[in-house]
Amino acid sequence: YQGETSDSIQDHLLWQMRLTHFSDTDQAIAMAIIDSIDDVGYLTVTTEDILQSLDNEEVELDEVDCVLKRIQMFDPVGVGSRSVQECLLVQLRQFPPETPWLEQAKSLILEYSDLLASKDYRTLMRKARLKEDELREALRLLQTLNPRPGSAIATSEPKYVIPDVSVAKKNGRWTVELNPD
Repeated sequence: YQGETSDSIQDHLLWQMRLTHFSDTDQAIAMAIIDSIDDVGYLTVTTEDILQSLDNEEVELDEVDCVLKRIQMFDPVGVGSRSVQECLLVQLRQFPPETPWLEQAKSLILEYSDLLASKDYRTLMRKARLKEDELREALRLLQTLNPRPGSAIATSEPKYVIPDVSVAKKNGRWTVELNPD
């Protein structure tokens, strides 16, 4: 998804939601979730908050969790996550299970995200029981992921181009004028 558009992350997700088969209830949940996603792509409220905002006794928390998991698989993958850790794990689940270094990458995120964040590779190798080249390969896989999925969607205002000259046909002749602006 490229290009300068004024689409917000919400517009992009609502468009995908309309193409997805959701029950009416799930659609209401999805809209509440999408409304609570920030420009970076993270869910800004808890699933309990979403449940309360629906004001529907019939809906259970696990149904909200289920819809959230479906939205996290929308493009960009990982959108609607509640943490960087969750976001990266959602993206890793997209890889085929036989992907080299996938299990090590998941383990690094699940168990050693603090060491990853502080780039303490020596301690990381010792605790994760990885050799230097194994750690390098797992990190290479992690670097293909996007911790800010919403940034893939352009949210900038449209840019208008002001021309330097204008060309117009007057009395059968072409005239060129400089733009006073």
